[in-house]
Amino acid sequence: MQIYIHPGDELPIYRQIVRQVTDAVAGGRLAPGEQLPSHRELALQLVIAPLTVKKAYDELERAQLI
Repeated sequence: MQIYIHPGDELPIYRQIVRQVTDAVAGGRLAPGEQLPSHRELALQLVIAPLTVKKAYDELERAQLI
């Protein structure tokens, strides 16, 4: 799964990640058991802080999506 961020988007970056993963789960593009990149990997890929990715992943975990 490829995640993209849009700096000009009104949504904060962590919410953009949450939205994309949620949409991927709902659309069947992210299968059960499929791994997401680690915090560090995704942060390096998107050139953002690892804590931003952690915040998104924590929210997805609370929603029981990951």
